[in-house]
Amino acid sequence: MTDIAHETVYSIQGRKTQPIKIWAVIGVAFLVLEIYVFSMWFISGQAERIFPPADSPVPLWLDNLAMFFDIFSPVMLIVFFYTFVYKPWKQNGYISSDGLIILAFTPMYFQDPLINYNTNWFLFNSAHFNLGVWVEQVPGALAPNAHLLPEPILTWGIAYIWNMLAITLLACWAMRITKRYRPETGSLGLLLVALVAAGIVDILMELLFVRPGLYAYAGAIRSLSLWGGETYQFPLYEMVACAFLWGICAQLRYYKDDKGFMWCERGTEELKNSRGTKTGLRLLALHGCLNVIMLVTYTLPMQTFGMHGDPFPEGYPGYLLNGLCGNGTNYECPGPHVPMPRGTPEGKYSIAIKPLDKSTFRPGSIEGIEVIPYTGPPLNNGAQDEQAP
Repeated sequence: MTDIAHETVYSIQGRKTQPIKIWAVIGVAFLVLEIYVFSMWFISGQAERIFPPADSPVPLWLDNLAMFFDIFSPVMLIVFFYTFVYKPWKQNGYISSDGLIILAFTPMYFQDPLINYNTNWFLFNSAHFNLGVWVEQVPGALAPNAHLLPEPILTWGIAYIWNMLAITLLACWAMRITKRYRPETGSLGLLLVALVAAGIVDILMELLFVRPGLYAYAGAIRSLSLWGGETYQFPLYEMVACAFLWGICAQLRYYKDDKGFMWCERGTEELKNSRGTKTGLRLLALHGCLNVIMLVTYTLPMQTFGMHGDPFPEGYPGYLLNGLCGNGTNYECPGPHVPMPRGTPEGKYSIAIKPLDKSTFRPGSIEGIEVIPYTGPPLNNGAQDEQAP
């Protein structure tokens, strides 16, 4: 009886699912979603260049600044790819952990514009090379005209391959330095160090783009922002969200087991597969884990803040608005004074408010308010209204 009990316990323990398998399944789910969305984006014809409006030319210095970052980011990609992917692979015959992190970060770019999933509160400068954006193809997306956001592919798309790792490495460096000089520092203390380091780097980096007008948090909550009410306002919760994103990514990289695996890769050594298959599973597991980290620490919180933003400050030029909302479009820009419209990829939208004339609009009055009629299916599911007897 005792032997049978031992055999049963051993059998149950032997069937325990390794973390790498769970995270790899999550990684596959994200990858399928990303492939679907990008495919539908191209099939829809929305993947096309958004140019600055003719009546809103980009100043030469700002156009050159956008061009500089469009060139700088690909150069940094070459440096990081050579250093962390190609060189270790050439020397050791396999891809290093940091190389896998770079490759796993790459398709995470899918999440970058999803802060506009519900409402168009974030703006990009169309001076950057872009192909619009894929937000409207994400299942459940609500924001109308979201495809007109000129997502800078060369600057930020490529930055997701190298910049995400760069700040993660910096946060890990800060933790190592802290541990060297203050060895008594525990896990919570090291997490705080990583959060502070990532937060400082984020705000310094983002101000390089926000202050000159390369992008804008137009619908930010002013009371929680630096320079609230200005066109270059910067929401402090963006810095906090990014700090948690990179800080937790740093924890993932910093704490490895005795075999050098991150916690989402654990169980790799128990797999009876070839090295190539194990590497593929590790990559999928990292992709799933990093996507979940970004979704929880950044994307969902920023979507929530975006739905509670203040009115856009006056003065945004056409090369930032790009037809998303405001004058020249059918939609008033988001704010507490505007009901949030609901849209679909087929272009069917709920009732919405057209741009308001701020000089005549008065709170408490509906005078001068124009609406866009509902363009969806019949509310009675197509059935004919019954005539009263």
